[in-house]
Amino acid sequence: MAPSSSLTSSLRPVLVPITFMVLAVWSLADNYTKKTPKNIVYQRRTDSDTYMKISSLKDDKNYSNIVFTNEESLQIALINGGSETAQIVFKKDGSVNITAKGTIDIKADKDMTLSATNITIKAHQELKMEGTAKGVSVKGQKIAVEADTTMDVKGLNTTVEGTAKADFKAGAMASITGAMVKIN
Repeated sequence: MAPSSSLTSSLRPVLVPITFMVLAVWSLADNYTKKTPKNIVYQRRTDSDTYMKISSLKDDKNYSNIVFTNEESLQIALINGGSETAQIVFKKDGSVNITAKGTIDIKADKDMTLSATNITIKAHQELKMEGTAKGVSVKGQKIAVEADTTMDVKGLNTTVEGTAKADFKAGAMASITGAMVKIN
């Protein structure tokens, strides 16, 4: 039976705006999902966030990851025995953090340049610098060398020169020794 014309005319479509969040998650893995080693690509997307992780797993405690977190950061990590052994993090503020539980080697067949507003090099035990072919050169507006206990300056031929002024002093005792000592 057909509806009456009065009922049909009173039913009109009404558009109601609905706000919802779009969430898309997908994961792509090797054909052998129950076995290791395996590779996994995981992606999650919402209206306000994206996240992607690429993993290569030997097992649950030994794997490597590349993680993209929207524009926030890019992380590359190596996990061995369940703990992170090496990581590189690129952050949106322009900073880069490199951490390692072992040794970090940086090598170049040609020149290497470090350039920054300030550079700090700190060793918890010993800092060595060596120039094998042409030596080591340090130049600056002002150079301060200080030792908490003992400082040794040694060379086959050693020259200390102040083009305008040179002062040599000691708080307690100063000595100059040599086979021949010439003053002035």
